Amino acid sequence: MPKINNKFYHKIKNSELEDTLGFYKKKNKYENITFAPNVKKIKNFSYSEMLKSIFVPETVDEIEEDSFSNCKKLEEVIFSEGYNSSWKLCF
Repeated sequence: MPKINNKFYHKIKNSELEDTLGFYKKKNKYENITFAPNVKKIKNFSYSEMLKSIFVPETVDEIEEDSFSNCKKLEEVIFSEGYNSSWKLCF
């Protein structure tokens, strides 16, 4: 589990997992997440009940609209590089 800004982040390894019931349970389990280098597109993390912090690595090319909507505990989003202004629609 990588440590960023003194917080441990759970690494999401596969962007296709959100289509499974298991992923739904997992996304409501983690406070801090980042993404593996093979993840190029971030999809649905909306309504993640525990999510407080997201680290988006430079390998991410796309974040779908509303991907992080209704994450009521979300406090921090860190973009390593290449922030795309259209990503503001994902919150």
